[in-house]
Amino acid sequence: MVGRVVPAGTLKPVIAKLHQEFVKAGKDADVVRRLGEIGIRVVTNKPEEFAAFMAAETERLGKVVRASGSRAD
Repeated sequence: MVGRVVPAGTLKPVIAKLHQEFVKAGKDADVVRRLGEIGIRVVTNKPEEFAAFMAAETERLGKVVRASGSRAD
């Protein structure tokens, strides 16, 4: 999954405008085709849905890393 993130504290109207523009681009047939050529499927989830996905993945993968004993050097 590819997503876009903004700095913490970004104002909600700014996030809404960015999302609106990305959704618009994600409906453009040429954009969808070109991204599809490199293996990217366009999904235009709401910002809240993406945030929930990222939180769940952080939790899930955090457990895997902790269980593996891996450490950052």
